[in-house]
Amino acid sequence: MAEKLYSADQVKHCMSGLTELAKQPRTTFTAFAATAALYDAIVAALEHHTYEEVAKQLHGDGIDITAGTLKQYTRRIQKQRQENVKKTSTKRKSRSKKTSEQADVMTDLSADQSPATSRGKVLPEVNLDHIRVAY
Repeated sequence: MAEKLYSADQVKHCMSGLTELAKQPRTTFTAFAATAALYDAIVAALEHHTYEEVAKQLHGDGIDITAGTLKQYTRRIQKQRQENVKKTSTKRKSRSKKTSEQADVMTDLSADQSPATSRGKVLPEVNLDHIRVAY
């Protein structure tokens, strides 16, 4: 079976159409997407009201969602946000700190060519070639 081919004009037309579509705000949402879009307001409402009350308010505003589903969705969104924060901040900071500490140790060892001493005793030389820092 032959693969269908598209002209450069067709691709260019599709590109301009998709570019225009991307500029337009989203006009329809699933219940989960609506919950994600309203997450901060929902969490604020939950500080003083129950899931049942918040779900009832949303239902009155046209979003059909039960209290149980609202609770599931808010927990899932909270978890996703926490994972995103961990991915973007924690790993990079801890790696750079360990790398700089390791560099400081290596610099100290290479700068001091005399044998290491502790209270007048000569300590054995340390070979760090086989040691790796665990991340």
